[in-house]
Amino acid sequence: MKRPRQDRWYGDLKRRRPRPEKRLLCEPQFGLEELYRMPFAERREFDTQSGAARYFPIEREPQRSGVRMLDELLAWLDAGAPGTVAQFCEKRGLSYNDLGGLVFCLTGMSGEDFRLTYQMRMADDLMRYTRMTLAEVAKRSGIGSPLNLNQSYRREYDLTPGERRRQLRQKGDVGRYRL
Repeated sequence: MKRPRQDRWYGDLKRRRPRPEKRLLCEPQFGLEELYRMPFAERREFDTQSGAARYFPIEREPQRSGVRMLDELLAWLDAGAPGTVAQFCEKRGLSYNDLGGLVFCLTGMSGEDFRLTYQMRMADDLMRYTRMTLAEVAKRSGIGSPLNLNQSYRREYDLTPGERRRQLRQKGDVGRYRL
């Protein structure tokens, strides 16, 4: 158990007050399920007569929410979040707090929670349906490195990425979708 920090001026134990949690007083306009899009371009289907597998393109909606800034954020996350959130905001003339406020108003989640949840969901899909290495999954999902991926899975699920992959994967999952 961590000990509270000691105040260097007064010597007493100083405890940080937890920040009050933000809550929307109405239903959020969008849930993650409505906004999330699998990272795959094609899905496998079997021909009923010959039994041969064929891949068909997955149709994509260019705008999922109708809110341009949120759609740009989703496209950025779909691309593996190249760069940092600060760079994303700077290119669009936003502050980090502005983007976080927009995401909070529309989804009920903080900007950071939304980004992490989205990236973890993408990593789960990549690990379940592909044979990508952990380094490839981490890079493609925007989490960054295998170390970050491992830490994220430990924090979120109390499992390693490999254990989570075994937990998610079912018979016939590998190859069900293609990038």
